[in-house]
Amino acid sequence: MIEIQTYEIYQCQSFAGLREKEGGKICLVFDHLAALAEKDEEIKYGEQVISDLSTLASVRMEQIAALEAEVAEKKHERDCLGKAIQDAAVKSEICRKAVSLTGPQLIMLCMDMAEEITDKEDAIHRIDEFGTELT
Repeated sequence: MIEIQTYEIYQCQSFAGLREKEGGKICLVFDHLAALAEKDEEIKYGEQVISDLSTLASVRMEQIAALEAEVAEKKHERDCLGKAIQDAAVKSEICRKAVSLTGPQLIMLCMDMAEEITDKEDAIHRIDEFGTELT
């Protein structure tokens, strides 16, 4: 309908006699209607852009929430692993229970425990081979 109005407006503007007869009032009304129709199209476009941006923001917020949940889960898993390493080190009597450990210290504990396990396995193999432990 707006296209028809625009066509009629341009057609009206092309008739110079109509302007002279009515003092240009009719064409001014049509010109004003054309401007309003153009503004209406701009408003509709703006509303569509706002709707699209709102949808995009909603999707992004959902993605952020999912990532935050994943980060929280990974932090929990990391903390559980650190606690398990520390508990194993305490049971192996490598460290005290009250010690607060950081990532590098936990890695060193794992290496120490691996060495102890290897030493004990070697001792077991020597016992199996010779029937007695050789030191």
